[in-house]
Amino acid sequence: MKLAYKGTSQIHPFFQCIAALILSICVVEVAKAIYVTQFTDRNQMDSIYQLQGRSRAQVEAVLGEPMEVLAKNDPRYPLAGYGRPKIKSFSQASVYPLRYGIAYIYFDDTKECFWIQYAGG
Repeated sequence: MKLAYKGTSQIHPFFQCIAALILSICVVEVAKAIYVTQFTDRNQMDSIYQLQGRSRAQVEAVLGEPMEVLAKNDPRYPLAGYGRPKIKSFSQASVYPLRYGIAYIYFDDTKECFWIQYAGG
């Protein structure tokens, strides 16, 4: 005697695979969005780029404190892998935003470099 399951519908394995793929892509995109908003504020990142090409006095005026106060000279954030900053001209700041709200600022004229925290991180 054969048992027949009438009235039950089964989803084809191909469509199950497609649905699982779409769901996994959605989960990854949501995770990336949460990560980016947690560790980066786009407005603050844009404002840190505005320091590019300014003198040290101008940078300190914009940031509101001397660089030594703002500096994050922390060995946990080495420059390895980011290359040597390109010298554009004398008396200019070269700004390199990194991860977790940390920026690397290099002053061409004095050859000084500072790590500053410009966003929560």
